[in-house]
Amino acid sequence: RITDTGDTIEIGAMVSLRQLETSELLRQQYGTLFRDAVSGIVGTQFRNTATVGGSVYGRFGFSDVLTALLALPAQVKLYHRGTVSIEDFAAMPYEKDILECIILPKQAYAASYQHMRFQATDFPVLTCAVSCRDGIYRISVGARPQKACLAYQGQAPDAQAITDSLNFSSNMRASAEYRRKICPVLIRRALEEVQACR
Repeated sequence: RITDTGDTIEIGAMVSLRQLETSELLRQQYGTLFRDAVSGIVGTQFRNTATVGGSVYGRFGFSDVLTALLALPAQVKLYHRGTVSIEDFAAMPYEKDILECIILPKQAYAASYQHMRFQATDFPVLTCAVSCRDGIYRISVGARPQKACLAYQGQAPDAQAITDSLNFSSNMRASAEYRRKICPVLIRRALEEVQACR
């Protein structure tokens, strides 16, 4: 379930991607961030069965959900390790544990999700999410094709400088150079959308 606890919003590990896409509670706090992040994943039938826990715990390079969550000051609650920030969790080595839920601050954020796909429902070539609250931006980039990371946190972000700080690789979908070229474009598009919402 997606639960309003008063100060936070908890997203249970077994919440489906479709629930993320259609949640009015998430839309009120973060705009269309989660809808935009998951709407390109295969089709509605698949999103009705694929879970948040599966996408986040796997920390797959192509995970749209992980990219979106990294743009927010989210926390991951694990059965053994306890609660850790989403950026620490994304950087951790894989270990045997159970993801219980994702914890989000119940605060309104201007946010945007951008991605590059060659065809609808295909795996993304590159993903980007941006959020802003009180003048502080959080920018995440995924599908480099490494797993998503928090690429920037602070004021007055520079899309090219952020791109220059990241590592990109090649795979069957795109070259490292192609990803490096489109990254600042996605970041600028997301920044423009966020600034229009503020």
